[in-house]
Amino acid sequence: MKPYKLLLSAMLTAGVLTLLFFGCQKETKKLPSVTSDAKGGSQSTNVYDTLKLSCAGSNTQASIALTVTAGASGAPAGFSIQWMTKAAFDAIGHVWPADTSSTTYCKASFSGVPYGAKNTVQAGINSYNLGANGSVTVYIGDLLNDELNQQLGLSTTVCNDGVLVCGTQYVFRAFAHGNSTKSRSAFSFLTDPCAKTNPCNDCGVNGGHHGFGYWKNTDTTSWPVNGLTIGGKFYTNTQLLSILKQTPNGNGLLTLGHQLITAELNGLCSNLTGPADAIFSGKTIPPVGTSSVTTASVAGLVSTLHKHNNDCLDCPAIAITN
Repeated sequence: MKPYKLLLSAMLTAGVLTLLFFGCQKETKKLPSVTSDAKGGSQSTNVYDTLKLSCAGSNTQASIALTVTAGASGAPAGFSIQWMTKAAFDAIGHVWPADTSSTTYCKASFSGVPYGAKNTVQAGINSYNLGANGSVTVYIGDLLNDELNQQLGLSTTVCNDGVLVCGTQYVFRAFAHGNSTKSRSAFSFLTDPCAKTNPCNDCGVNGGHHGFGYWKNTDTTSWPVNGLTIGGKFYTNTQLLSILKQTPNGNGLLTLGHQLITAELNGLCSNLTGPADAIFSGKTIPPVGTSSVTTASVAGLVSTLHKHNNDCLDCPAIAITN
């Protein structure tokens, strides 16, 4: 009987191991997958709902405003947007490349909450981390506009640093980021003609009026100045460019500096730039120096300069006093 007992014991052991193996396999299949294809999106069933992209109707010569709306599951870890010109999209047969082909298109990642959530009345608005059916407007081509909304977590890996060409239609796709709860969503797409920059129009003093993104990515040898004095301190063109390329990270002096330098390069009149220039008196702008002010304290000036820079507005009338 002993050989039969050994055989029975071996069969029981093999059966237990088989059950454990398939049990582990079953558990493994429950884990979300994050694989994706050229059409975009996770292949897991445990994914965030797709986003909705729509035009916000505030385009300029150099930017397109998009409203990003989450589905019922929200986008609690933020989202990413990718884009290219419609002409480039047409040339590749209207098929988006795999989302690892970063040289084919521009892209930006958005996540986090407003700086205002820390210390201003803007707490709770404009977060990139969207709740169920929540939405936020972003400004492709003018990501500094998102600095005006005082966001955290904006990062870009973009062609030409995201600068858009005037009078040009673009196509977009986006997905909600994954996290420990769910995988990233499938891509959503926008190919509507509304996603077009405004017609080209040189304006400003002697023409050549451009937004922040343009000057940030233009060689200083073609700038109309050889340095600027801001707040009584002279900055070389090299220093000015380093300021334009510096991320504000909540420092209002940098956010204002970006717009003031742009305004000076655009040749805007002194009654518009003067009030902003006064803020810099006795301060040195990073990364040249280490001065800072709160974003809330300069929000009005930043908004005014930004509007004139990007919408190509005339200077406000100078009041005549007797």
